[in-house]
Amino acid sequence: MMEETAEQNRYQRALGALPAASRDPATGGHDVFWKLTGRILEEHPPAAGPGPKCQGCDQPWPCSKVESAMQQVGVRS
Repeated sequence: MMEETAEQNRYQRALGALPAASRDPATGGHDVFWKLTGRILEEHPPAAGPGPKCQGCDQPWPCSKVESAMQQVGVRS
């Protein structure tokens, strides 16, 4: 079993934080924004390997799209 990197752990935390962030009263009315953020997280997971690439766009992972999405749900490095 491969050991999870800090960035992969951060990605998993972002996936877990998305439901709570989308229900926050301050931002809860932004359904389209949260659906798009969730879709970005789902479509841009890391590929396995020593230098993981984004499965969605083949850029070094985390790509700029997933980096922004992780920050939007409050998960920073």
